[in-house]
Amino acid sequence: MKLHCLLSVLSGIAESKKSDNRGKAPREDMSQVRSHWKDAMCILEPTKCNKTCTKTLTALKGEINVTAAEYQASKHCAWTIKVPVGKEIRLQWTRMDLEWHKYCAYDKVHIVDGLSGSRLGRWCGPRYHDPVNTPWDGERRFRRVCKTSDKTNCEALDMWDTPFNTLSNEIIVAFDTDEYHQRTGFTLKWTTGDTPDLEIDGIMGADALEFVRDSIDNALIRSRDANAANSDKSRVVGLQRWNNNLYKWAIENISNEQRPNNCWRRPMSEPVKEGGTLQRLSQLQKNIKTLRKWQNFNMHNAVNLYWRIINDYVPHCPLIGYGKIKKNAKPIWLAQKYAQKYALDVSGGHGAVYNGADRDLISSSPISAIDLMELLV
Repeated sequence: MKLHCLLSVLSGIAESKKSDNRGKAPREDMSQVRSHWKDAMCILEPTKCNKTCTKTLTALKGEINVTAAEYQASKHCAWTIKVPVGKEIRLQWTRMDLEWHKYCAYDKVHIVDGLSGSRLGRWCGPRYHDPVNTPWDGERRFRRVCKTSDKTNCEALDMWDTPFNTLSNEIIVAFDTDEYHQRTGFTLKWTTGDTPDLEIDGIMGADALEFVRDSIDNALIRSRDANAANSDKSRVVGLQRWNNNLYKWAIENISNEQRPNNCWRRPMSEPVKEGGTLQRLSQLQKNIKTLRKWQNFNMHNAVNLYWRIINDYVPHCPLIGYGKIKKNAKPIWLAQKYAQKYALDVSGGHGAVYNGADRDLISSSPISAIDLMELLV
């Protein structure tokens, strides 16, 4: 009897070490999980969707809130946010408390573009040791890097720290649970913005830069490279940082007033004036609407719009990086220089990737060793 009790205690201790109170241990072998854990049950088999939590939401803003009482075992829900054409849905988590697994294989929230079918993450969390309510994308399309072990110095996580512009007017939010470990649920907020008709209405400088940034971010996050297997799963991370750096650099160039006296500048509150730039922005907008799988997105054609917009507002002026005037600073030149430095393929399309070191989260990678603006020489 004593031996039996001792074995029971030891078994309990061993089991407790497998996981903390956030969920089951993140096992590598997924064979014990239902075969369709990667996709939303309500999309795969609509007849299994719970009618009480399957809804179409048409308000221009609101939130999807699942409470502890509504967080039940073996539940399958789907909310379709559908707003008028000409609007874009922006998403932001305000609370996340689901059973955690590194792939979000147990309880999870899928986010899918209702128009193209492109995925925008499979969410759960918080992950072990992450701050309370911090969401985790098991597909790793969305990720952040923390520079300190206590998680106090971290990059912003899209859709959590900042709203994420989906560039779509229809988004599906699906919630699947397994049989165990129910927690307190989640809250996802949505707002909307206008999709400008560029050919008719034009676009202001600040809005144009934001549109380019959001377009590139969407292309990266939705690409299959964002959820590739094994060592390729984080291919887009370096490119996202690169895009965000270029966006900040473009804002700095247009807004910076410390320029030579012979430099003339227009305020960003005025519309883009150069016809070729406006035409290319309009073409980018059309490509986004027709690009269903986001695989054949030519990154550097889009990135070169940063330079064209800068040149529209501060023509014939030397460009600035880190507050200093630089030469040869066109983004297309930057991309080529960066590619040469790390022997990268930047041709666009299916095969275009950046090297593994750039996409890894290790401290010795080029992400931490070099900032793209350092190439502004």
